[in-house]
Amino acid sequence: MIDFLFVLKGRLENAVPIISIAQSLKSSGLVISILCENANSKLAKELETQGIGILSMNLTERNVKGFRSVLWKLFTWCRFRLQATRRIRRLQFYTLYIGTADTAIALKGFFEKQFDYVLHLRELYDQYPVYMFLLKNIACNAKKVVVPEINRAHIYRVHFRLGQTPVVIPNKPFYHPREKRLDLAFLQDSVRLRIESKVNIVYQGLLHEERDLTSLVKGVLGFDNCNLILMGRDYGMLKKYLEINSNIIHIPFVTPPQHLNITSWATVGIISYDLDSLNTVYCAPNKIWEFAGFGVPILGNINPGIVNYVKWFNAGEIVDFKNVDEIVSGLTVMFNNIEDYENSAIELYESFNNFSIRDLLH
Repeated sequence: MIDFLFVLKGRLENAVPIISIAQSLKSSGLVISILCENANSKLAKELETQGIGILSMNLTERNVKGFRSVLWKLFTWCRFRLQATRRIRRLQFYTLYIGTADTAIALKGFFEKQFDYVLHLRELYDQYPVYMFLLKNIACNAKKVVVPEINRAHIYRVHFRLGQTPVVIPNKPFYHPREKRLDLAFLQDSVRLRIESKVNIVYQGLLHEERDLTSLVKGVLGFDNCNLILMGRDYGMLKKYLEINSNIIHIPFVTPPQHLNITSWATVGIISYDLDSLNTVYCAPNKIWEFAGFGVPILGNINPGIVNYVKWFNAGEIVDFKNVDEIVSGLTVMFNNIEDYENSAIELYESFNNFSIRDLLH
């Protein structure tokens, strides 16, 4: 009998916080399986060796543009619902763990009255009223609602008129190597040697307008002994950044958890989101915990979701990411007091115990 059956619309490797919760519950002695659309084979094998059952539907994926993309999206949603409901009915479990809002909406009307379920909302959908409308009854009928950040918990409680505040489980990885300077043999030699020979300022995330790093790119120019490493898919901003600083190291998507090998070489980690929605104002990046696990202090933007962690623990500096002078000042202060910041980052990482998750979901 499965204790928690996790269900995910989308690729498993894109749901790192959900993987961490599954790992935590498994390590607490529970029987865990994950039903997903697709899963990276290496990741699936790794999780299976940990005793977590991976039930991948292996559904076809395509890159479709224009009007056909809308039709394709509708088709994939219907296909997911059909495949997922069939498989769920065949399985025996105590609790259904709905891993994303898209998963919940795709299965709406199927699970609410049939099963005990936990609803995990990884984002705050204030810019998407349709999502908020469709999620309300699902949230109200859930055994637990889980969010990654305290302000989001209270916003959802008020908006959905919930009887209890959602459970806050930070996006902290369950497994973290904690060891600095991990192996980079999977990178090209030229890139690896550059990383190993200098101090590294590391940004992990998509490169698009919503997280404009122009001022950061300009600010780092004055630090000759530093690499600026941008890790993540480019959505049109990389060319602009390279025109400012041609020495940027860009590393596209690396399958988790191997991306942490690069993070382990960071001296300072960068976390920045624009202030254009409640979702980004009260952001809850798993990068906070990935950096902190290595004792890497954070240069963060003025978003309360970042401030609440970084300033509470003095694990870095908060600056306005549109202000080059503030960025330069913040980096200078951190480099001059790096050991103090590193120790504070470790305290931040150890402030939440993943083994408490079972009790939080009880």
